[in-house]
Amino acid sequence: GKPSSFWFMAVCLFFLGFFAAPGQIMYAHIKELVPGRLASQAMTAVNLFTVLGAAAMTQVIGLVLPSHPGEIASPSDFIGMWLIGALSLGAACLFYLRVPESAVFKST
Repeated sequence: GKPSSFWFMAVCLFFLGFFAAPGQIMYAHIKELVPGRLASQAMTAVNLFTVLGAAAMTQVIGLVLPSHPGEIASPSDFIGMWLIGALSLGAACLFYLRVPESAVFKST
């Protein structure tokens, strides 16, 4: 069928949710690492920095893309955007490796 068919969209949304779901584990992990009295502040910080990170990425990617969509001539014009995304994801992984394991996993 057409690329805008129901099943095409359903599959795309499934994979979007499937690959984005591990990000939600971060909430449980951080909540487990802070004292109970600070859990709400920790969740607020996670939400705040998630939104600020997305906002910052939008601005940074805007610096490497042509200022007008009509100036985009080929797929290679997007290389800078993909490199920024890949480097940012790699940096985030390196930072997250330094977060201590939760008590649940240490006991097993």
